[in-house]
Amino acid sequence: MSLPVTAEPPVLIEEWEVLDLLTSLVDKSLVVYEEDERGVSRYRLLETVRQYAHDHLVASDQSTAARDRHRDWFALYAEQSLVPLCDTGSGWDQVEFEYPNLLAALEWCVAEKNCLDATRRLLMVLSPFWDLHGRVSEGRQVCSQLLAMSKTKQATGTTLALMLEAGNLANLQQDYALGRALLEEALYLGQESRDTFSAASALHYLGHATLMQGDLPVARSYFEQSLRLQQDLGQTAHMPHILLNLGHIARFEQRFDRARGYYDEAIARCREQDPSDHLILAHPFMNLGHVARLTGNFTEAQRCYRESLHRFVDVDARSGIAYNLEGLACLAASMGAYSRAPRLFGAADALRQAIQTPVPPVDRASYADALQATRSTLGDETFEIMWAQGHAMTLEQAVEYALEDGAEP
Repeated sequence: MSLPVTAEPPVLIEEWEVLDLLTSLVDKSLVVYEEDERGVSRYRLLETVRQYAHDHLVASDQSTAARDRHRDWFALYAEQSLVPLCDTGSGWDQVEFEYPNLLAALEWCVAEKNCLDATRRLLMVLSPFWDLHGRVSEGRQVCSQLLAMSKTKQATGTTLALMLEAGNLANLQQDYALGRALLEEALYLGQESRDTFSAASALHYLGHATLMQGDLPVARSYFEQSLRLQQDLGQTAHMPHILLNLGHIARFEQRFDRARGYYDEAIARCREQDPSDHLILAHPFMNLGHVARLTGNFTEAQRCYRESLHRFVDVDARSGIAYNLEGLACLAASMGAYSRAPRLFGAADALRQAIQTPVPPVDRASYADALQATRSTLGDETFEIMWAQGHAMTLEQAVEYALEDGAEP
């Protein structure tokens, strides 16, 4: 027999009463008290109690106000607490734990139309979470579903933010046609609504996608347009990313001194903004490793790759780890350390398969050259054995192998 759900007026309590009431509910086994490894305490309802409370809330006239408060709290929590923690690598477990709440808050942003500010704050955490932790497909599915909902709600601001994220995630999986269509529509919407920040972001993502496909002149044009808009806004937060991408263009054009200058400036800007942000510093160090390798400075290349890899590992940035393993594999091939190269390539390939982000087209030729040189030296049978050994490594084993003390690359 089920009891009818009725809406009753809420009973207001004083702030000082909350802890006593929670303790009482724990004693009655209606609420569970938990403490994580950092000593952070948390209370949660038993699922049956939570569902019962949810039904009462939905039946009341307090549902909208409660979801508004939930959305606003988690948007602020994402920006002020989770983002700083994740920048240093210590917050991703908390993001995983709060993931259902973050998604629920994002969904309510769409349901309530133009909640652009809250949407952006939530995506500040969700976007790198999807990208770095091998959940790009999941992120794409979430954005696709919410985009469809936002268009029916005519939530222009929220639609724009989701469109940018969906386009970026599509490009990460090399779905460039869809990614370009989404980003060009986002650029148009940003320009039409005079949302300069979104327009600049769309241009930046378009530049990165074009760069990864090897169209350097068009990529440079996108980045320069994005830079001008950000300068008009007085924005400096994205400057390291633009410098990094301009460095990529110079590197692919074999203008190595210019590339090194861009990467060095990106590192300086990163340290000015937040010296504790391991992720943003990892990228220029890795690319300085590429430049050093391509110019024959193998000792410097190894130092830069390892510095970068440590930082990627600190924040569990798996896409960055894959790139780094590939860089070290190319370095091993360049130095004639042919027993290491196929293992590192195999480990990187296994990681890319797991996170569903293939090698970008712009990098394939250089990787193919290193693989061919290694295979020709070792012979097919030995190469395949060593590749399989690397492919079978766990992520931890691959990182340990790449960072072995005293090992040649």
